[in-house]
Amino acid sequence: MTTKAQDEVVVIAPSQPGRRRIYSAAEKQRILAEVAEPGASVSSVARRWRISPSVVFRWRKLHEQAGLRGLDADEPVVPESEVKQLRAQVRELQRTAAICRR
Repeated sequence: MTTKAQDEVVVIAPSQPGRRRIYSAAEKQRILAEVAEPGASVSSVARRWRISPSVVFRWRKLHEQAGLRGLDADEPVVPESEVKQLRAQVRELQRTAAICRR
């Protein structure tokens, strides 16, 4: 037995040749998140966004490589809040050192 949703066919118009679209980092992340959902395929997500599946595969590869480069750095991962706190502390110490030199 099939449901009505399974019987419906969605026709997606092809993209216009020669027109390039620049996707923001947020859009790329949204697309990659859709691809990562259970049951999703790169082809169906790419079709929905009207882009080539090869583009999505490339973004996914670059995303994975970036994560691996970060892990290969042998540096600890620090939360952004801690970085902000340490930068504020450095500014305060620099200000204090400038006052002491006078």
